[in-house]
Amino acid sequence: MSSSSSFVRTALVTIGLTYALITVGAIVRVSGAGMGCPDWPRCFGLLVPPTSIDELPLPGTYAYPPGWSVESFDPLMTWIEFLNRLLGMLVGFAILATLISAIRAHRRRRGVLWPVVGAFVGVLYAAWLGGRVVAHELAPWIVTAHLLSAIAVVSLLVIATVNAISAVATKTTTTDAVSRLAWGAAALALVQGALGTQVRGILEDTARHRPELARAAWIGEVGFIDLAHRGLALAVAAAVVAVFIVVRKKRGEQRALARAATSAVVLVGVQIAVGAALANAGLPKALQVFHLLAAALLLGALTTTAMLARGPQALLDPVGSLSA
Repeated sequence: MSSSSSFVRTALVTIGLTYALITVGAIVRVSGAGMGCPDWPRCFGLLVPPTSIDELPLPGTYAYPPGWSVESFDPLMTWIEFLNRLLGMLVGFAILATLISAIRAHRRRRGVLWPVVGAFVGVLYAAWLGGRVVAHELAPWIVTAHLLSAIAVVSLLVIATVNAISAVATKTTTTDAVSRLAWGAAALALVQGALGTQVRGILEDTARHRPELARAAWIGEVGFIDLAHRGLALAVAAAVVAVFIVVRKKRGEQRALARAATSAVVLVGVQIAVGAALANAGLPKALQVFHLLAAALLLGALTTTAMLARGPQALLDPVGSLSA
């Protein structure tokens, strides 16, 4: 196997792991497991989390958070959060492996090497930010920042991978109108996703402070941010459909680009359907997780579309290169 195809394999596995981490992070949030480990990087001051109340550290040997009580200990929530941290560690090592592979195979291709360097720095920042999330007891703004850091990491990995299979990725400086449109759609989707995490934070506050409200009534407490979130969803949908139409009309012969644009339009349709279901079905937790994952995948599809649409590019056959 060539070092170039080895890089593509490593990068694709790392991208998959990063999306898995985003999914598990969403599960942590919707399940309420975010404070399952009240400290970081350890859990209750231990390397391996407790599985029962009897294993909790004695008062005086560990600084429990203010207001924390033994009765609130839930080993399931603790281990969900701990497994999320272990997966984050695995992603960090995978990105390090991707960086080493990029240095070996593409050290002279800035369009491949530097995005991976950025992803490595980004995952270190995300790990530090994870500790701040716990220290701030899941404040919505820092949870949003943590999610955006993960999105940035996976986007940089996508950019590096597309460049690695592009024969002219580092030789063209052209920016096609389709590429600009796709980047614009991606920017809108990023802002809309950030607003979505803020909506989720407000819902969590409502659940804590207004327990008498039914789940279906929570969304009414969000106010303007939810309206902005929904309005931007329509703008994102319009932009993605525009990208799809332009690609099909002007660049339809480029199969990889057409597939990326098609993926984006399918994902935005899924997002709208899931969003409507969330609003009308009492915010089921499984749909919340799927909603966040689909948003992350949509950004990946738009990033891929924007990269492939930069100008006339000859793409290497990723299947052929990987089987070499």
